[in-house]
Amino acid sequence: MPVPLSGAVLAVLDRLLPADDPVAAGLRAQLPHTGMSPGCECGCATVHLHVAKGAVAPVEAPRREFASARIEAADGTPRGGIVLFVEGGYLSWLEIYSYDDPIRAWPSPCEVHPDG
Repeated sequence: MPVPLSGAVLAVLDRLLPADDPVAAGLRAQLPHTGMSPGCECGCATVHLHVAKGAVAPVEAPRREFASARIEAADGTPRGGIVLFVEGGYLSWLEIYSYDDPIRAWPSPCEVHPDG
């Protein structure tokens, strides 16, 4: 059963969805209608995103892997990355991966460095 998006997940999504991008703006409009559930069995923080599709319109996303970011420790050491997936015009899942042990909690926004 989905639960409301956590503050940490919302902060990461805020970093991945630039306000000046029209497609990202459409995805941002989905956030108030989105819940989350655990997305991986390895113990990492990956979550599935569940949008109430009747409450908000889909967007025409140019690709399934809509956005990505690097995760770096405060000293600049690479820790892993994040990928935001969109399916059928709706937010689908937020994957987190690591270069070592699974990342079990969402990083602070200052550790998230969007690609491109």
